[in-house]
Amino acid sequence: MHDADLCTRLDKLEHQMKFWRTLTVLSLILCAAGAITHLEANPNWIKTTRVDATAVVAREFDLVNATGRITARLAPLPDNPDSPYLVFKYPDDKAAISIGVENQSASSISLLNSDGHPRAIVHESANGPDLSLFDEEARIRMVLDAFRTGPQISIYDKARKQTVVAFSN
Repeated sequence: MHDADLCTRLDKLEHQMKFWRTLTVLSLILCAAGAITHLEANPNWIKTTRVDATAVVAREFDLVNATGRITARLAPLPDNPDSPYLVFKYPDDKAAISIGVENQSASSISLLNSDGHPRAIVHESANGPDLSLFDEEARIRMVLDAFRTGPQISIYDKARKQTVVAFSN
């Protein structure tokens, strides 16, 4: 494969990554807007006391269903009170999706299976963004990153042996 072909493919991959990142953010915004619209249309969905305020301050927020089970939680990490995390839970109380800020220059979105194992993680850090995909046994299978040193794609077999690597600088 010629260097020009590889550069063209990597440029296309970078454009696709920007597209998917933008689509993910837009999807999250649309989901939040839909949830707000639903809640406004059904103000009595849960019996609670209405409080009119300009701000609500708490260390932790729990979203509960009609039976009182916590379905989502917004709270700081136990070992870092400056790092907020939002966790959506499966019916068995295991994390399904987590969105968080790990430190001043790192954040992530994790999709987990019903056993609590990662399936996909999007991570942003000072070095750049990366996307990791995992198989059903929580083994890493693919990593796509756009680090400062240059974008890279790594594909792994079930034994975690790196089988394919494409990179550019």
